[in-house]
Amino acid sequence: MFRTSISALVLIFSLSLIHIPASAATNDVIEEKPTMGSMVGDLLLRPVYLGVTAVSTSVFILGAPFSILGGNFGESFNVLVAQPLSTTFFRCLGCKDNTRSTKKAKQ
Repeated sequence: MFRTSISALVLIFSLSLIHIPASAATNDVIEEKPTMGSMVGDLLLRPVYLGVTAVSTSVFILGAPFSILGGNFGESFNVLVAQPLSTTFFRCLGCKDNTRSTKKAKQ
């Protein structure tokens, strides 16, 4: 029972990492205009992202004592809590990246 639960958590977490693009680690600003289809798809996936955020936060809480001892508490917080939280609540609908920038039209 316990082994199955751990396997399921690892599977969910690893599947959530597939969505994070490689360019998310850079500070480059990406200009993109989401389509209606990507917005609708993203709206349907937000509850899944919320579940991933809850699971990864639980994993962080369970592993926090070990990450404190290992000296990577901040890094584990960013990966397990901040990034999923940002993807779930702060990323615009249909955007593929959390670093979307909107430019105001020059008048």
